[in-house]
Amino acid sequence: MIAESDTVRVLDLGVAPEVGAPMPVLLSDDIRTIVMFYAVNRSSDGAGEDAGIAIVEFESCALTKFGYPNDEALPGHPLYDRGLGRYGCYEVLNPTWAAEIDAMNRVSFPEYQLDPVRHFIFTFHDSTFECLAEGLEVAVVDSTWNSVVAAVATQLIRSGESSLLGRVVEELATNAGGSV
Repeated sequence: MIAESDTVRVLDLGVAPEVGAPMPVLLSDDIRTIVMFYAVNRSSDGAGEDAGIAIVEFESCALTKFGYPNDEALPGHPLYDRGLGRYGCYEVLNPTWAAEIDAMNRVSFPEYQLDPVRHFIFTFHDSTFECLAEGLEVAVVDSTWNSVVAAVATQLIRSGESSLLGRVVEELATNAGGSV
């Protein structure tokens, strides 16, 4: 359910999803959520120049949705009329989605309140990604798709307190064919 308080704003990550085939991949476990996609640098006229592969790590992600709607059905998204657009990265200010999670958890835990989170939405050609997380970190790498996905998957299953994104960038930089 969307409330009047839900406001959508463009999130400037320095890059945006490629329009035709961004090929987004979501990898997640109980504590880490990563989205990767082909990215472009957008000029003021909306044209895009290849930027490489964006790796976005969401901090303390509480919940994700990935799939429908695609770009053609995006006008059916409840936040479309609030500024949600195609092929971009957005943040919902004052999200009611977090309040819905609180209400569900209060059934068993009456005093429950989700830690402060932000509602992020990334719109792609064939899908949309949404999540509630404390924040995000972005890296853009110039490497092969298979190398990036393999590096992220490998680092996701390794334990450690250091940033997963930092370990991925380091691994890609030390391997042939990768630079940051």
